[in-house]
Amino acid sequence: MQIELAQNVAHVQAEASDTVRTTIFGPEWPAPHEFIGQTVVAGQPVPLPKFSSLPPTPDTTGDFEEMALIAGESAGLVKAIKPAGEIVQEMMEEARQLIEHQLMDALHPSSV
Repeated sequence: MQIELAQNVAHVQAEASDTVRTTIFGPEWPAPHEFIGQTVVAGQPVPLPKFSSLPPTPDTTGDFEEMALIAGESAGLVKAIKPAGEIVQEMMEEARQLIEHQLMDALHPSSV
């Protein structure tokens, strides 16, 4: 539990400048021997080898734990570890406020 907590704190304290660029995922690797899934590119099925640089899409199937999951610079936007339900509630409230504000502006434009 302590290790997990320490990892969570490190993620919250990460900034965009902490992003590590790597070539572990990509075509630099020798011919693939193991395929971990499949995706669709331009309407055509494409097998995903282990260490593929293609991120998963809604059409992707396979072992997502082994795929390139792009995170990097967005880590700087994480300010707290929260349950997903709480995050969704906050997003819904922010969206409601934005829509309400824009609707009020549209219904009652200020005269200049």
